[in-house]
Amino acid sequence: IEEIRTSISFVKEHGDENNLILMYGIQNFPTTISDINLNRIKTLEKEFPYIIGYHDHTEATDPMSLSINLAARAYGAKMIEKHVTDDRSKKGYDYISSLHKDELKELIFQIREFENCLGTAEISLSKADWVYRRRIKKFIVAKKDLKAGDVLTLSDLDYKRTQKEGFLPDEFNQLIGKKVAQDIKKDSLIDNNSIIG
Repeated sequence: IEEIRTSISFVKEHGDENNLILMYGIQNFPTTISDINLNRIKTLEKEFPYIIGYHDHTEATDPMSLSINLAARAYGAKMIEKHVTDDRSKKGYDYISSLHKDELKELIFQIREFENCLGTAEISLSKADWVYRRRIKKFIVAKKDLKAGDVLTLSDLDYKRTQKEGFLPDEFNQLIGKKVAQDIKKDSLIDNNSIIG
């Protein structure tokens, strides 16, 4: 890490620090999965205020060759560098870790899809969440047939998915001790129209 600091000092003195990107990668290739050490990306992030990238030398035919780059992105790498070849069988320079054009296209697609799934750190419900919630959320229903004038007790209540919204399960206290306004069939929703008071 001291060598990295020395290199950064040189760039600060002789170059443009604003465009500095630190690329992390294991240079022996093909790089074995156990040698990759993606946690070092986090270390570089903590140590230096620059964009961190990842340069992958995993064997291109390894089933993990695309996944490793997604994992690097998840660990904070903002740039991915990968060798490309039009024919690995020619065994050109770096061929063993080089992707074909269609493999590179797939890698880019997967990274963009991964970035789409990151979303926001804010905890709130999306439109899809609200649709699901309305369809799946449980509401209070009658556990048995109830007659008009009955006084509701906890044993009269059940919690099921319904087509309409009423009282949520944690709102049962609003119903206990209230009178039933009209006959309610078993499994029917209990809402404000169902009770008196």
